Amino acid sequence: MAFKQDAALEMMKRLFSLPEEKLLKIHVDKSQGVKGYLPFQFEDGSKRRAAFSMGRDYTNPEQHFVAVAPGGTVTINQWPEDDLPEFRRIIYDYYQDVFRFARKLLQIFALALGLDERDLDETFRYPLNDITMQYYPIQSPNAQSSITPHADYGGFTLLCQDDVGGLEVLNANGKWIPAPPKKHAYVVNTGSYMEVLSNKRFSATVHRAFGNANSERYSLPFFFNPDPASIVVPHPKLLAKGEKPLLEPQHIGRLSLKGMTTNRPNHPFLRKLKELGLDEDELDYSLFLRPIESIAKERA
Repeated sequence: MAFKQDAALEMMKRLFSLPEEKLLKIHVDKSQGVKGYLPFQFEDGSKRRAAFSMGRDYTNPEQHFVAVAPGGTVTINQWPEDDLPEFRRIIYDYYQDVFRFARKLLQIFALALGLDERDLDETFRYPLNDITMQYYPIQSPNAQSSITPHADYGGFTLLCQDDVGGLEVLNANGKWIPAPPKKHAYVVNTGSYMEVLSNKRFSATVHRAFGNANSERYSLPFFFNPDPASIVVPHPKLLAKGEKPLLEPQHIGRLSLKGMTTNRPNHPFLRKLKELGLDEDELDYSLFLRPIESIAKERA
């Protein structure tokens, strides 16, 4: 896996070195599933970060080791095939390795909770994975956090960093501590859905990230999230008789689409969904995978 980490980080650097006009050919607005290149975000006149994401897409043969999409499913991942033809292969080499590692780690989480090692597998049967490459240009010395403090949704995140560093996590005493990079190691951040699933035995990791005044920074997080068909509740074995869950159930597919709609209200596909007048309880991840014409016809 170490070699594939290095290759993926190097390919990531090559991607973000492409001219902006080439990156815009794979802008997230051109993907129905909001995957691809997200241009620089600005704050106080400074560039803070740019990103590229790819995720669960069973139309891609590289993901057929998990599942095969039915006919008519919309492809959501985009690739810089003209400018970096080897990008897709190298990123998928990495994706497949880290995916299998995440499956094993999920079973370790189960054992740590006192469960059988496969007790959490069903919730992550067809996980809503995502790789979001993040590039932080050189920052001014007085720049604030490039990513504001937050906890990830999802089960857990496996973060591969370059050697620049900049990640901090909030410990149980409310103190920010650095998570220094270690070559070929992962930082594992538990997410809010794992907090629900474990009935708060695992807390979601609050973290933030900074750019660097002297060096560019690259990070390569892999988000391992529950199956979008799942409704996440505490595992039954973690509740005593008569005990109530500490947190509300989480409908993964619905929350995924709702989050996208909130974060990117002007995305062409999401705007069309809004124009169709779908109620909140009709929003579901499965809509990402259907042609908008099919959804509109069904609503007519």
